[in-house]
Amino acid sequence: DGVCIVTLNRPHRHNALTMAMQSEYFEALHQAEADANVTVIVVTGAGRAFCVGADMDLLTSITAGSGGDTGSDTEAVWRQQKALEQAQLVALTKPVIAAINGAAAGLGLVLALWCDLRFVSADAKLTFSFSKRGLVAEHGISWLLPRVVGASRALDLLLSSRVVQGTEAVALGLANYAAPNGEAALQAAIEYARRLASTASPAAMCEVRRAVYSDLTATASEASSR
Repeated sequence: DGVCIVTLNRPHRHNALTMAMQSEYFEALHQAEADANVTVIVVTGAGRAFCVGADMDLLTSITAGSGGDTGSDTEAVWRQQKALEQAQLVALTKPVIAAINGAAAGLGLVLALWCDLRFVSADAKLTFSFSKRGLVAEHGISWLLPRVVGASRALDLLLSSRVVQGTEAVALGLANYAAPNGEAALQAAIEYARRLASTASPAAMCEVRRAVYSDLTATASEASSR
């Protein structure tokens, strides 16, 4: 049906990301990108959560960098890997839809924001959580979030690290559509993806996606001349 479902599959840890898991996630996206039978990609989480962010063992290793080389090396590799892969997401030619079936926090919510559209469970809890952990707005979210919800709302979410549920996320513009629960959010995302795959031109979707992201940093005259 032209839809590829990529599942973050570590449910016993609420799909918390390790370095290996993050690499596998982006590799799965690139495989779907290269597959001629895939038109639209849907990303979701296994179990009750979408992704609660970086695994605590990884965070501990990174924060240890302030006092030792091992942590510093881990952090350097982690940041370099994220920067490269998130930049590559914008360069994909196929729409990527997040089905936020449950909790999404920190880097997990960032992953959802880097998708083109977001379907969310109405009772899912979302938070960026960085400020409460003494972290800055990282992983490119300081560039992306204001473009999604506006500067003032972005600052509210990043400074407070407050938790918002799925219905409020839609009202804020953080998500596009809300569904009654996680399973319904996934099904709605799949149905939307199938409609795109069956009714929209892949070439047109590729060009629309490219134009929207490239024009985020263009002037009005540059955008209108294309």
